[in-house]
Amino acid sequence: MIAAALVAHTGRMLLGAPDRAADAPGAAARPARLPLGTAAALVGGLLGGALLGLTTGPLAVLLEHAGAVLTAGAP
Repeated sequence: MIAAALVAHTGRMLLGAPDRAADAPGAAARPARLPLGTAAALVGGLLGGALLGLTTGPLAVLLEHAGAVLTAGAP
């Protein structure tokens, strides 16, 4: 129930309200589409983040040891 409410509300925030007829009161102009270059940059950033997440996974032990050295072994 909570997940459905979150999806419904965030869907409207991210995607906008459903289209109204152009002559309906309060109807706004259709928003501009996302340019291809911007979409490519966003997708590239997401893929780059995913790739970094996958490749730094094996470094977790090294990072834990470095953190232990910096914090003098405090948990």
